[in-house]
Amino acid sequence: MKRKMILRAAALILSAAFLASPASADDNVKLGKYEGIRVQKVSGIPDITDEAVDNNIQVILNGFAQKKEVERAAKEGDAVTIDYTVTADDKPVDGAGMVGFEIVIGDTALFSGFDTSLIGKKKGDTYTLEHEYSPSYGDAALAGKTAVFNIEVKEVREVTLPDLTDDFVQKVSTKSKTVDEYREEVREVLEGNNRDYVMNELKNVVWQKVLEDAEVTEYPEDLLKQEKDSFYAYYQTGADTYDMEFDEFLEKLQISKESFEQQAEASARSNVKENLVAAAIADEIGIKLTDKEYEEDFKALSLELGFDSVEAMKEEAPSEDYLRNMVLRTRVMEWLVDHCEQVENAE
Repeated sequence: MKRKMILRAAALILSAAFLASPASADDNVKLGKYEGIRVQKVSGIPDITDEAVDNNIQVILNGFAQKKEVERAAKEGDAVTIDYTVTADDKPVDGAGMVGFEIVIGDTALFSGFDTSLIGKKKGDTYTLEHEYSPSYGDAALAGKTAVFNIEVKEVREVTLPDLTDDFVQKVSTKSKTVDEYREEVREVLEGNNRDYVMNELKNVVWQKVLEDAEVTEYPEDLLKQEKDSFYAYYQTGADTYDMEFDEFLEKLQISKESFEQQAEASARSNVKENLVAAAIADEIGIKLTDKEYEEDFKALSLELGFDSVEAMKEEAPSEDYLRNMVLRTRVMEWLVDHCEQVENAE
């Protein structure tokens, strides 16, 4: 049961913008302008450079790194495992320490200078490191204070990366056979990611403008209740994951009951509005999907949400209508993007 609830929570997180219950276009919503909307042009990354390609390949090589424990002092590139605690004003800072924390020297961790302080240290060494936090730091226990890190080195490992060869490429790619082909493959992936980013940003910008110009004259109580139930269910999933009572879980998150109820109401109204607006636009522009078209779009949606199959997605979703609304809203957004005007300096 917990596994199903956690998977459902993951789907809710990934589709946060699509939390909506079944709705239809009716007199509850008044649309503003939605065709030919002027929006700021979204450019994304102007050019995928050779450096960007190399950096991504480096990340892949790091994923296949071999680590071997050594007795010598740590140096640049080594992976060092440490335990550390933090004090401020001579008092321990709860939740600020870690056990078994691994740092690769050369990759900034926690703050600049933290990783390089390990250079020359051996297994078993202990030392302290001070760091001054800015007054605007998010943790009130550390904001504006000088913290002392008490560090113990538990292990030093030498990191060996594989060579970028044709043989390595054939192990990690089903498409490329040579290093040159692999570089082009990575470049194509980055360019595709860039296009996806531009499209998603554009969808969000256009959709927000459409929502701003639309008005819900009356919120159907049944839809609001369904949305609130989904909101509560999501937090109940978190409480169940940690074997906590619901009130105890809210207290742990430092959320009062009153604040939680206000958030649930605001979330429900926001989601119901989005769903009603999408349905109303779909009716006006004539988007009417067949069962077969919905099933085809479900395939792409299941991949986007990280499910192995459409069937697995349907099993975890609150209902099939819930998934249909997600598909319909995506179709509406795509239509809006196709019919918007991108300008360099939009008002």
